[in-house]
Amino acid sequence: MNSLLYAMDLVLTTLRPVLLGVATVTGVVCLLDWMVRTRRIRPFSPVTRFFRTTIEPLMLPIERRIVRSGGLPAHAKGKPDERITGSNGSEAATLRKFLLFTERPW
Repeated sequence: MNSLLYAMDLVLTTLRPVLLGVATVTGVVCLLDWMVRTRRIRPFSPVTRFFRTTIEPLMLPIERRIVRSGGLPAHAKGKPDERITGSNGSEAATLRKFLLFTERPW
């Protein structure tokens, strides 16, 4: 029984920072995509071209669903992050718990 608990603890200890990293990267990508879409970044910059060719195809299914339900694609800023990470703002609480209850090597 102790080995099972130890294994579960090891998995959670490893998985927690990985999922936090995925949520952070997804949030940054969604923010940049929104900035490109609403033209807060120049239309012909390298960042915009990269997002139009690479990230745009990934966002199309989510945008279609939002438009079908009556929204605008520019309002889809936070939706991909919520769908990918499965959360709706609880990242801050998770980060707080992670920082408070994780042993630090220093």
